[in-house]
Amino acid sequence: MDLKDKLECLKFISQVHRSQFDERRRYEWKIVFTSLSFYALCVAAIYGGKITLTSSWQFKLVIWVMFLVLAVVIATFLASLHTANNMNKTFAQRAEGAIADILDGKERKTLSLFSPPDNYRVSWGSLFKSDIRGIWAWRWQVVTLLFFAIASAMLLTLK
Repeated sequence: MDLKDKLECLKFISQVHRSQFDERRRYEWKIVFTSLSFYALCVAAIYGGKITLTSSWQFKLVIWVMFLVLAVVIATFLASLHTANNMNKTFAQRAEGAIADILDGKERKTLSLFSPPDNYRVSWGSLFKSDIRGIWAWRWQVVTLLFFAIASAMLLTLK
């Protein structure tokens, strides 16, 4: 394979992974804003309308469980999105680094473009690890989701 073909292949790999990263990021924020809007609209429907909820403790428990489970499910889904985003970003950076090496005359025989990075895993166990890149966004999203879920459940059950 000649130099031009190698550069084109690496450029294609970088562009594909950058575009997947960007598309997934837009999808991620749509999910976050939709879920926050759901919590806010539930409260607005009760306080702004003529809707009344039953005051039984079973119904209040259902509201709390439903809102918290929804927040946990969304947070888990966002964790998988952040995992994929971090992998796409790493693969694109490796391809761009290989392009820079080729242009500098330091061409390697083998490239480890697609081996997962050591710190790509975003999970509940890594929630408080600081060495994972991009984890701060997921942390803030989870904190915001839980805050909205708890505040909405509290407002609905205390009325």
